Amino acid sequence: MNVFKTIEVRAAVCVAAFAGAAGYAETWPTRQRDNFNTGRAAYSIPAERLNSGLFGVFAWQKPMPGGVNEGNTGGSSPVFFDGAGPGGTDIVVCGYHWPKGVLGVNRHTGAKFWEGNPRGGELIGETTPAFSLNGQTLYLVNDATQSETFPNGHALMAFATSSGPTTYWHNGASACPECLGTGSPKVAPDGRIFNHAWNDRPYAAADMGVAITGPVWAADTAISACPSDLAMTSNGGTQLIVMGGRNARLTAFDAASGVTVWSKSLSRIIDAAPTVDPNTGRIYVPAGSDTIDVVAVNADGTLPWSTLTKRVFTSTGVNNPQLARSAGCLSHDGLTYYFQTVSRQNDGRLYAINTTNGATRWSLATQSGGWDDVTSSPIVTPNGIVVVGNNNGGVYYAVRDNGTSATVIATFAMDAGGPARSSAAMSADGFLYLPMRTAWIASNGDGDVPSANTRNLLCAIDLRTGATAVLPPPGGQMALIRNQAVLLKWNAIPDAAGVFDHYNIYRSLSPFTDVTGMTPIASVSPRTTAQYLDTSAANGTSYYYAVTTATAGGGERKQIGSIGPRTPRDETDRQVVSVA
Repeated sequence: MNVFKTIEVRAAVCVAAFAGAAGYAETWPTRQRDNFNTGRAAYSIPAERLNSGLFGVFAWQKPMPGGVNEGNTGGSSPVFFDGAGPGGTDIVVCGYHWPKGVLGVNRHTGAKFWEGNPRGGELIGETTPAFSLNGQTLYLVNDATQSETFPNGHALMAFATSSGPTTYWHNGASACPECLGTGSPKVAPDGRIFNHAWNDRPYAAADMGVAITGPVWAADTAISACPSDLAMTSNGGTQLIVMGGRNARLTAFDAASGVTVWSKSLSRIIDAAPTVDPNTGRIYVPAGSDTIDVVAVNADGTLPWSTLTKRVFTSTGVNNPQLARSAGCLSHDGLTYYFQTVSRQNDGRLYAINTTNGATRWSLATQSGGWDDVTSSPIVTPNGIVVVGNNNGGVYYAVRDNGTSATVIATFAMDAGGPARSSAAMSADGFLYLPMRTAWIASNGDGDVPSANTRNLLCAIDLRTGATAVLPPPGGQMALIRNQAVLLKWNAIPDAAGVFDHYNIYRSLSPFTDVTGMTPIASVSPRTTAQYLDTSAANGTSYYYAVTTATAGGGERKQIGSIGPRTPRDETDRQVVSVA
């Protein structure tokens, strides 16, 4: 890679400090929201929604291409940019793993704008796209992009947000396409696109509108950057690219020249992305693949704590080794840094670190599992609610930070072996976005009819005051006639969020398609109940039936078609009209 030591910086470096990139308003344009990797959501979840049903109110669900037997959800995380979709609409975008590609939908309704894979293999379902500064362009990386024309591939690709990946441009003609082919890209305030090469260093490219050129910038030293992503900050007038690596160092590079500004030697590798406090420039990152330390460095390279690192977990040979694999997040007051570990034995933990001295405020067993995969990073609301997935454990958590302890508010388990490796995005108007492998129970702006079967879904969860969970009517409904009775049967409804309360049984003497204004003849529970015997039915009278699902908050889907008519009779009461 010596050729890149003398690379000319072709893209002008913006004079404005990188800290100016903090104000994203109604956008979440990159993984962990911003170039600081703060993971700060702008919405305070109302007290009435802080209960076990927090994940259970779906505003919409949009099936991702392919079926559950064709692939799983991956580590790609949702990003959104208001006004950047077709016709100035608000768009949310997420990668999917199989048949592999990227999906763009209306973030308010889930109506599909586009989907597809510009070119390549599996990585598109693991990495997270990034929007350009004005949202008009999406950047993403993928593997297996080689062709006869581009034998070295074109790992970094771009396409118009308004039209999707059918038409795209890329870095295939650059001197080193793979230099920007690892991790989730970041877009600097001057428009340069930053990423890194596996087991190497960070690089930057420039988007010319018809092709991506470069690298136009390269760090002067390889740092064995592997799964880690980078962060951006500034020290006075010097803009910095900060990144850790498996060389057991945390290094800051000059964003104009690529020269190393400072580098801190550690005793442990860094696989996680740093998080930067936008107000102070201070950098935090966890380190380790057995014992875990947390690292803090000021933007000028000085130490804010008494030592460079603070121990948070010690591997003894009796307990299980832990790995710090993904970025953390920073509380809105800057006083707490959160990150999560993984282990092969599914006993990783979520940690809260006091940023004034590096002490551990609390840790919570999230049963986080994994090792080599892209893993979930926590995000945090202004009122101290942390949302994170426990990765191969297949559960998303909502956790309240109580200061010296944590309380699990809600959990949501994925279906059919689905992982929880994505990092959530949350809008200022109260919607939480996640890809989920779960029962399809909510429609979307395309009018798709939910099947209640397990699907890979891009989901919007309504966190607002007054939002009520609604479960679909149970499937497989049938009515069987009996003597002075009708036996109703159905399939028990799935309820990963735990919002089920009871089933309502409706009956009428005429067909119906809506139960609004009707009074149920019975309500039954628990959720596993799958039949009801209506003993009030009279022989010779025809009835129509329907079963709906009511949630703990009173939600109920009223629109349902009745089954019938069913006319009870006594099968043994037959007159003999002749004898042979």
